[in-house]
Amino acid sequence: MVDFDKKLLCFLDYFKKRQKFKSVSQTAKAIGVSRRMIYYYINKLNDILKLSDMSPISKDDEGYFYIEPLQSTVIETYFHHKASTTNYIFKRDERIILIASAILLSQKVLRVKTFEDYFDVSKNTVISDLNEVKKWLARYQIPLLNDKKQGYYVDTAVNFERNVIYEMIKMIEIEDYHALFENMLTFNQEACLIHQYQSFEYEFYRAFDQYEHMLHKKISLSNKRILCRCLFVTLIFHSERPIALEIHQRQMIEKRLEYYISQQLVEKLKTHMPSIVTEVHFIAIQLLCISKDYDFYYDSESFKDLMCISEMFIDAFERQTAIHFNDRAVFVELIQTLVKVVYYRQFFGYADRCNVTGEMDKDINNWSKLTAQIMEQLSQTQQFQQKFRRPLSVSDLSEFAYAIQSLYVEHQTPEHHMDIVVVTNISKVEQRILYTKLNDLLPIGHFHGPYSEREATLLSQNFDLCITTSTYYNHPNCQTIHIHKYLTLKDYETLYQLKQYRLSLQQRKSEIFQIIDNEQLSKEEKFKYIEQLYETKMRLQKEM
Repeated sequence: MVDFDKKLLCFLDYFKKRQKFKSVSQTAKAIGVSRRMIYYYINKLNDILKLSDMSPISKDDEGYFYIEPLQSTVIETYFHHKASTTNYIFKRDERIILIASAILLSQKVLRVKTFEDYFDVSKNTVISDLNEVKKWLARYQIPLLNDKKQGYYVDTAVNFERNVIYEMIKMIEIEDYHALFENMLTFNQEACLIHQYQSFEYEFYRAFDQYEHMLHKKISLSNKRILCRCLFVTLIFHSERPIALEIHQRQMIEKRLEYYISQQLVEKLKTHMPSIVTEVHFIAIQLLCISKDYDFYYDSESFKDLMCISEMFIDAFERQTAIHFNDRAVFVELIQTLVKVVYYRQFFGYADRCNVTGEMDKDINNWSKLTAQIMEQLSQTQQFQQKFRRPLSVSDLSEFAYAIQSLYVEHQTPEHHMDIVVVTNISKVEQRILYTKLNDLLPIGHFHGPYSEREATLLSQNFDLCITTSTYYNHPNCQTIHIHKYLTLKDYETLYQLKQYRLSLQQRKSEIFQIIDNEQLSKEEKFKYIEQLYETKMRLQKEM
């Protein structure tokens, strides 16, 4: 069965208009998905063509993916028929999340027949799904109850468990279950809730962008979306029950900068959602417990005991793998940032039992096993036991694994400068001042310009990044960073983040994509050059 997917339809429309494409990376960027998803969508379209006994989409002699008009017509006919019969075909994991959320949040009587009709599946399928829901809720000590009068329900004392909501939202985000969140909101509820969320999301991002620089921490868009959705579900379904905190937890959080930021966010958002005033502490806890791309205060004096644990982790990592990163300070910062987040999760008992990991390849599985081994060793130490009440969750361990893999791959990639174009319409004097500051802030960049907006439109060279003082200018072929000509505090923060993380990732992508898109290289040569980027093999694969 082929799943109905809005992004897949966007890809089909893009493909049909152009009839062919060669660069998977450019196509992915144009649609707003990953390169992996492009290959996934091609396989999906081929599944549809197979149903009609038609030849699949493939590459021509020049390396272009090509779709014939007849193929396009057959695929569109399939989706037209699918749209007229159902809006969405839920995967099993999606059904389990939606059933669990309905039981936790819905106020209507829920029976097997309710879910049979909603999902258009058999009774046995629903019963099997309910058994999985029962196991899932049991991890949070929530018994799933059922009787003839009330249907399926949970005890009212635990029917709003914020940790379960967090795990649901995180799974939706990681697995890209795009239709599921809307269905969570509208299951036995009014459809207007979707529009209410969209309005809230817009205001939340706008308020968060205003105060994010004060945190001196970088939170990814994906994690911001988790924050926003968890908060909205809380506000809609919490029944006037703010999060319960012990005295020492309340005292701790009210000393943190996150609490002040939370107060400012509440002040901005209370006109749109008045009930948010009861959730100041919860928002602050979310800010402390959500994953960070970086933490400017990772080595502050108040966390020296956690720094000791981070150093112990790195020492054990180096002993077991014989891998020593060139810049150990970056490794320390990465691990300490994660250790702080996990500490807060356990201290407040929020997001600390999540088992969501997403799809894991062989490398990530190896890093996860290694991380689990090291953490198991550390858990026997007095330092660890003083700060952590329980072992790390599966989700926590996977976050360490992904972070280590990212640093490891970057460590293998040969360092090279990025091509950065500067576009600005300011005076020559101001240009020289700005240019000097940028060179100091981003020494790994090779700068081009500054160019005026008009001059920039005539450039044929490819760039990795564009930095501009022009509010409405966006480079057509690369990421654009907007700054003030005098560099505000927020600009310095943005450029610092760029220096620490984004450029290294962009370097890696740029180098690989340049090889893939080089039409003068044969397939064997492309494979050879990409292989050279990853020629160092992990010793831990043999040891684990």
